[in-house]
Amino acid sequence: MHDAIIVGCGPAGNTLAWRLAGRGFKALMIEKANLPRPKTCAGGLSCKTLQALPFPVDEVIERRVTGAWLTFRGETFLHKRMPGAGATVDRARLDQFMTGRAVAAGAELREGVQFQSFEPNRDGVLVRTSAGEFAGRFLIGADGAASRVRRLLHPGERPRTAQAIETDLFPPAEALESLGDNALFDFGALPGGYGWIFPKRDRFSVGLLRVRRVGDARNLNVRLEEFIARYAILRGSRIARVCAWPIPVRPVARRLAAGRVLLVGDAAGFGEAFFGEGVFNAVRSADLAYDALRAALEEGRPAAESYNARAAAIRRELFFAQLMARLFYAAPKFGYDHLVRNRSVNELFSRLIAGGTSPMRCFLETLFLCPLWAFAPHAEPGVEYLSSAGVARSLP
Repeated sequence: MHDAIIVGCGPAGNTLAWRLAGRGFKALMIEKANLPRPKTCAGGLSCKTLQALPFPVDEVIERRVTGAWLTFRGETFLHKRMPGAGATVDRARLDQFMTGRAVAAGAELREGVQFQSFEPNRDGVLVRTSAGEFAGRFLIGADGAASRVRRLLHPGERPRTAQAIETDLFPPAEALESLGDNALFDFGALPGGYGWIFPKRDRFSVGLLRVRRVGDARNLNVRLEEFIARYAILRGSRIARVCAWPIPVRPVARRLAAGRVLLVGDAAGFGEAFFGEGVFNAVRSADLAYDALRAALEEGRPAAESYNARAAAIRRELFFAQLMARLFYAAPKFGYDHLVRNRSVNELFSRLIAGGTSPMRCFLETLFLCPLWAFAPHAEPGVEYLSSAGVARSLP
């Protein structure tokens, strides 16, 4: 009898397994692939995510991000210095590293095992897999955006999603170093979303996030090709792969735990809509699940009720993140001119990335500052503004 059976070895599942095993509980991790397995993810971790992870992941960090280029369709640029803003990783290596830490703490791992179904019983949950049946006191669905655990727990329900597409580009060394430790965000890359360029050790992660289906509904692959062609530093690069995936940005239900089954991370629909970040809330939800499970296993408290109450805070913040995203990406040129290029609002969103404020407070404070950002001049101290010609010299 396992105390917890965790389906999925992403950041949420690994964090929960590491915490449970470290407390002396019997945690079983089930992963359908053999690690390391390919994972569709841009690999950008904000500083609040790095702080939220249960242990340092320096061994798998590919590049520290210390600043960002912000632009609208590559027409005008501003550069914001952001020391300690975050880092980039390869998700396959990150997940394997975190799984190794969980196993070292005492968790059991079954790779290449497909989760099939579960059945509640008097003692807990009977879990059926391609490798047979396992008994556990609790079942945790940490199996991502297409979670089978979620589909069985909430049949017929689907979370709201944003669409992302990403590719790895291997450019010449001089192009890679011209971007340095800066990320690039293009808020005019496509209608209803933004484009990014993230620097890694030997390549760029280049992609698009579409939050709203507005305007020209051309295939995202076409949009990505156009985005790559816009930037000289990307031309002539070797393209390794192109992957598209959904990011759940609204939970499928108010109750994300029922009986002895809990959902965490993308399986719960905890992706953030404005930036498309999922790892932060994945780790955060795993921490909340750990608190609920520990109280249930040690003190006999009902885990589902505790977890649902705690997770309500994440659901509330995701609502405001989605509201910000839908408003901003409805008029991205206006948002870029009056929000991104305004010092006060820019600092608000920097604090959001750093974990110094929540999506709800960021949204409300932005509204409160409306008389300032709507009429304030664009230029402000502390931020470099360069023309396209200037950036062309900086970004060959």
